[in-house]
Amino acid sequence: MSAGASSVRDRPRRVSANHLRQFHRCDRELYLTIHEPGERAEPTDFERNLRQAGIDHERAMIALFPDVVGPVYKHDGAVEDAAAETLRYLRESRAPLYQPAFLSADGRRVGVPDFVYWEDERLIVCDVKLRTRIGRGGDLALQMAHYRALVEAATGVPVVRCEILNGGGAFVAIEPCAPDVYERAVQAVLVLLAPGPEPDTLKSHSTCQACGYYDHCWSRAIADGRIEVLPAVRTEAVPRLRTAGLLTFHDVAQQAPDAIEGIKAAVLTRIRLEARAWVERRAVWLPGAGLPSGRPLVWFDLEGDPGNDAEVPVYLWGAALDQEGAIDYRPVFARAGSEGDREAWERFLAIATEWSRTHPGAVWVHYSEYEKMWLTRYVERYGDPTGAAARIADGLFDLHHALRATAVLPLRSYSIKEVAPWLGFQWTRADMSSQWSTVQYRQAQATGDPGERRRLLDTLAAYNRDDLLAMKAIWTWMAAERASEFDSAQSGRLPFPPLPGPSGPSGAV
Repeated sequence: MSAGASSVRDRPRRVSANHLRQFHRCDRELYLTIHEPGERAEPTDFERNLRQAGIDHERAMIALFPDVVGPVYKHDGAVEDAAAETLRYLRESRAPLYQPAFLSADGRRVGVPDFVYWEDERLIVCDVKLRTRIGRGGDLALQMAHYRALVEAATGVPVVRCEILNGGGAFVAIEPCAPDVYERAVQAVLVLLAPGPEPDTLKSHSTCQACGYYDHCWSRAIADGRIEVLPAVRTEAVPRLRTAGLLTFHDVAQQAPDAIEGIKAAVLTRIRLEARAWVERRAVWLPGAGLPSGRPLVWFDLEGDPGNDAEVPVYLWGAALDQEGAIDYRPVFARAGSEGDREAWERFLAIATEWSRTHPGAVWVHYSEYEKMWLTRYVERYGDPTGAAARIADGLFDLHHALRATAVLPLRSYSIKEVAPWLGFQWTRADMSSQWSTVQYRQAQATGDPGERRRLLDTLAAYNRDDLLAMKAIWTWMAAERASEFDSAQSGRLPFPPLPGPSGPSGAV
């Protein structure tokens, strides 16, 4: 091991801006990062891709600062040396500094903003972020309060402004949070940096899913039967449920009262039904209209770039006409650029027009709001000259909404990636996801090898087709189980029979 690597390992734990931002997200995530880093899942290709994009963007932004000096702090060096060098540069010149370092007098706090530069006799702190929509930026307000406090204490020079240089290359002012809010956060982080018990924080599934410690936290939560596992339990409801003595979904199923102050009756009913589903390991069916019948079906799923300013927001228009069990799958890929985007939209509408002639009145089945949202946005973007998009809109059917309205499942969420595997459906590759698909598309656009591009797009099409088949599997199960539920009720048997097989819908959770 090199001396540099040893020094990095042996550095004292100081409160950094990254610690504060992580604490703002979740105190447990910060604790695990410090004390149990081995529990973190390996980063996905998408996360690596995003990280590299952030690094590339930061490097590109250096050009906006003529005569910049730095990086002052280097990761294989001592931060104390970099902090001393930073102060020397600030005393001796007015050049902007790239990655300067600042230490508190007690050595317990450290900050390395991306840029510090002068405006008259005052300083501006600037950090580079890939995101383009900054908003109120609660985590950034905490980070900027940290930088401001360190810079002013170390230099004696007031910080006139804190700003973010965003993904679009624009400077966006950020107001640091209040000093007392900042100080409380620092003290909380210092506690988490020291040895101590792991916090038991568990946020919502959708919030936690993007965290590298998701499996660590959620496997324990499910094993313990914690109430936070139930999708209907919002974070603000947890203390009220605990006060009522309801710590697990077993508690809820056995003894939940008819009313709890601060929780709406309809929400409490849903919580009780979800607890029942988890305890009994089965679907609980609700009164409802169910699924439309007697009309042609088109399975509809889009793959899009999550970037806020993506030139091609939807890069794959995936649709499949169901023809008595077989499906006619027609993927439409967009080429890079606005012309490629428009062309893909027009080719997709041509397919929709063809199907509307051969199968009038088709139901376009999608999962959640994404397809409806982008259909509307593309009409606004490029128009609908033949009325094909309007016919699709008239036939849209949200299977996710229908599922939640008619069945309560023993699952942590109703995402298609949770529901379909519970029913026994498997994607061709286990690592396939919406983020994975974005990486495949970006790589396909970047490669100069036509064969490699075709291979990547074919793999992406296979994933999209699997998504459509997953929807079909959910639809088929709902139609069959719903009919079975009605038959059971009419014959006087239990209306909620367990689902078959330990590896199927009644399997382990």
